Amino acid sequence: MGGVRRQSQMSVVDAAAPWADRIGARQCAAVGVAAMSVAAVRARQRIGVPRALASVCAFGVPAVIAAGFGRSRARDGAVWAAQMWAYKNAFEMPADDEARLRRRTHFDYPIAVDARIGAGTPRASGWPVACASAGG
Repeated sequence: MGGVRRQSQMSVVDAAAPWADRIGARQCAAVGVAAMSVAAVRARQRIGVPRALASVCAFGVPAVIAAGFGRSRARDGAVWAAQMWAYKNAFEMPADDEARLRRRTHFDYPIAVDARIGAGTPRASGWPVACASAGG
């Protein structure tokens, strides 16, 4: 019964995924969860995922890869790459909403203070003029 199967007896799944007999359910689940997490982080703005949830998804990818695969150089490299990717996303995430950054940026008051200190002209334009007229 457990002999060699002929080509005609192979199922569609066997023919489509010849690697399926070499990896287990744990590895398949790890790849699936990691892929879904990466997709959620990459499409965060489009699908409306909050920043905090996107960060949790991103930093979960290295843990999922580490738990899904046994120790090897390839696994360690994949965990390292996933960690760097998660860090990059977490670092860039606060700055990805330009309108929010413009609302939070206030640079009128330092210019006004500099103008008061410099007798009506901001320091950036007053100092070069004063240095040039002093013989510089």
